[in-house]
Amino acid sequence: MRTRDQGLPSGIGHTLLRRVFIGLYPTQAGLDQIRQIATNLPRPFSLESPDDLHITLLFGGDQPEHRKSVWVEAAHQSMRELEPFSLLSMGSVALEQHRSILVLRFFGGEKFWGEAAGLASHLSWDLLGVRPSRPFWPHMTLSRKVVAPLPPDDRRVLKKDLPDRSLFLGGVRLWTSSPTRNPNGRRYTALAEFPFQQDQNEHG
Repeated sequence: MRTRDQGLPSGIGHTLLRRVFIGLYPTQAGLDQIRQIATNLPRPFSLESPDDLHITLLFGGDQPEHRKSVWVEAAHQSMRELEPFSLLSMGSVALEQHRSILVLRFFGGEKFWGEAAGLASHLSWDLLGVRPSRPFWPHMTLSRKVVAPLPPDDRRVLKKDLPDRSLFLGGVRLWTSSPTRNPNGRRYTALAEFPFQQDQNEHG
């Protein structure tokens, strides 16, 4: 996938797509698992909208409108490249708090995350012309309004659940993000969606 010949974004004289990013979105079963995690926490919190939950592959910032098709194709290509490895469950996860933001961090030996890290690096070079400034860190923001520190017992709540082997990831989307006054502080708009086409019956 090579798109650098399309010209790097300057935004000068063009209508901008605000805060464009490519990310992975969860299946319905994945959303059910996330809700269960939220339910099991002793302290309730405001969960992000289900349609907004994602794992970012590449954040591109503001992009000229005329490059939208380039980003759509990159999202489509990302789905095709990750699809052979997409039959995975939630796997190893941990709750992490960064100031007022609560995230679900993904890690483990699944080949999918290694492929996703390589893809994130290629996307950065192809679309932005730069190498990633930091390693790929697969995580999903669950809430942006966690006021008090998360107690250690809350962090361990994940270990109480039996592993759910349901498919967790549904595919790849291209989004834009803009500030808003809603409780979670962001409004996401999906510009394109590319579901994984793997037969879910293959997952056992």
